[in-house]
Amino acid sequence: MATGKLVVLAAFSKTDEGQLVPAFEPRLVDTEERAIREARLMAS
Repeated sequence: MATGKLVVLAAFSKTDEGQLVPAFEPRLVDTEERAIREARLMAS
């Protein structure tokens, strides 16, 4: 049985009350490296 890896990118925004809410729907990403790269771009 082959095992696979599901890499999903998710981001959250913080409300004025300090609660986390999804910034967008989670997205499937090809690789972990790409997910990290995209997350870093979003954070800058």
